[in-house]
Amino acid sequence: MIEIVKYLVNALVKDKENASVEVNENLILITVAKEDMGSVIGRNGRVAKAIRTIARGILPSGGVRYTIDILNQEERAELEKNGGLSSYKGGSKNFNGSEESGEE
Repeated sequence: MIEIVKYLVNALVKDKENASVEVNENLILITVAKEDMGSVIGRNGRVAKAIRTIARGILPSGGVRYTIDILNQEERAELEKNGGLSSYKGGSKNFNGSEESGEE
C-alpha cells in the first residue's frame, strides 16, 4: 500500500526530492515542499480525500486502520525538533472520515 501512496504523491508534486512518505504504526505521514501542499491537498481537500480513499480500498477488510497526514517541510522540521515521528499523534481525518485531533 505504501508504494501506491508514494506513487500518487510523486505524480502530484513538482519538487520530488523533498517529497517523502513514511509509515509509523498506524500513521502514514506525507511530507512535501510548501509550494506542493496545494497539489497534494487539492481544492477543498479533494485530492487528499482521494488518496485516503484509494489507500482504504487497497487495504484488506478488517485490517489496520491508518491515518494519513500531510505536512510541509517546515512543519516536518518542527516535528523533528519536538521529538520526531514517534511522538507525533496525527491530526487529520481517519480513513472512516472521523476527525482525530491527536489530543487525549
